[in-house]
Amino acid sequence: MWQGEQQRRYQQIEQLIQPLVSQTEGFAQTQVHLPQGKPVDVLPPLIAAHEIDLVVMGTLSRTGISGMLIGNTSEEIISQLNCSVLALKPDHFETPVTLEPPYSS
Repeated sequence: MWQGEQQRRYQQIEQLIQPLVSQTEGFAQTQVHLPQGKPVDVLPPLIAAHEIDLVVMGTLSRTGISGMLIGNTSEEIISQLNCSVLALKPDHFETPVTLEPPYSS
């Protein structure tokens, strides 16, 4: 079962990154890794072992009780890395923070 799922995931990832690979051809190397296990346990050692320079990861912000109970996987992983990280939010993400001027006139 894992082999079929792994193959499907590789294909999805290849489709997603193909435009980026085309644009960076000649000056960036792209490799896809799909380790099995909890991301916080398997990704930092994999990134260190391959001397990866840049990690691109998606992230969602959880607030309230769910954020406290579930935690933030990206945050846990980022704190263990010694490389650059590009964190991306999904298109539908809306920040819960509103910016207002520090004073009103």
